[in-house]
Amino acid sequence: MESVELIEIVESSEMRVKPRIMILSTNSDEAGAPLHVEMLVQALAHDVDFTILFGKDGPVLRRLKDAGFDARLLSGMRSAISPLADLKLLRRIDFLIAEIKPDLIHCHSSKAGLLGRLAGRRRRVPVLFSIHGWSWSSVSGPKSQLALMIERMVATLRGVHFLYVCEAVETTGYRMLGLRADQGTVICNGVQDLSYGSRPRNRTPHFIMPARVSYPKDHETLVRAFESLPEESRLVLCGTGTDSEEFSALVRQWAPMRHTAIDCLGPRSDIPDLLHQADVMVLSSASEAMPLSIIEAMSTGLPVIASDVGGIPELIAPEFNGYLVPAGDITSFALAMTKLIDPQRREDFGRQSRLRYETAFTVSIMAQQTLACYRRLIKIST
Repeated sequence: MESVELIEIVESSEMRVKPRIMILSTNSDEAGAPLHVEMLVQALAHDVDFTILFGKDGPVLRRLKDAGFDARLLSGMRSAISPLADLKLLRRIDFLIAEIKPDLIHCHSSKAGLLGRLAGRRRRVPVLFSIHGWSWSSVSGPKSQLALMIERMVATLRGVHFLYVCEAVETTGYRMLGLRADQGTVICNGVQDLSYGSRPRNRTPHFIMPARVSYPKDHETLVRAFESLPEESRLVLCGTGTDSEEFSALVRQWAPMRHTAIDCLGPRSDIPDLLHQADVMVLSSASEAMPLSIIEAMSTGLPVIASDVGGIPELIAPEFNGYLVPAGDITSFALAMTKLIDPQRREDFGRQSRLRYETAFTVSIMAQQTLACYRRLIKIST
């Protein structure tokens, strides 16, 4: 009897052992992939032993360290391709795998995904690669072609499972890389609840676009569309680069009559407060996967106007919680923004945004699905 009880205790103890996950992330700034890592690590702290390696210092790395997580700087892991530097990094990651002895490597962003997959293959450690957006989609010209060529070379490595943040990213993997259905899993992004609250009804709306200044974000389309809106409306642009002199000059060029109604705030740590002060969230990107910024806006009960690209149609239902607009179409953006001058429509759409968030895009839902994926992949590899 005692031996049976001992076996049961040992088995129970073994079942409680946490999996050891090594996360690789190229950056640790206030951008989609690093913020996703931060939320995931915090949500699964009681279920997983994490070691998080970031290629660049930033607020996410510092917050995780301050919270007591094993978060480290793997300096030099940058997005740009540099064969000699990347080979040195690969050796460092190999040594870290030997030190940490992870059950699984979870990679975020293209450079981390490339090096992590190669190192995991060498050490025979299973790799989960989160695709927040395919690398070739965020650049243009020869850089895009090079990124696609590299991804095609490593896409068939054994022991790698893809985690797609939306169905659109999954479909692109099938089409461009010939990936099979059993090589990946769709787990939609989730964000922390920023809370739902009512907004003033007696004003022309304040529009907000939280996005860094970069090639895919296409601020020009939004600013030119805003130029044709009523004088009382305002536009808030926040994110890295939006407070630069160069960007301010472009805003004056794109909206010569209404640039004084546009606030260019730069990078901000109070995005939740800014969302609560706004009435409509707008995202005019030329390419996206599943933007955290839209999900955050939905959690606060904002209607959303966004480009009809990537996974955005999985978030926005036209005439239900917002509008989908062809990317780069200034006239269509202006029309959608004009429709949401109606306060009742804003209120109705915002309520539906909040409901969609609660049912599908919380951190808890994302974290538990990811944990199940971890356990499944580790079990398959043992």
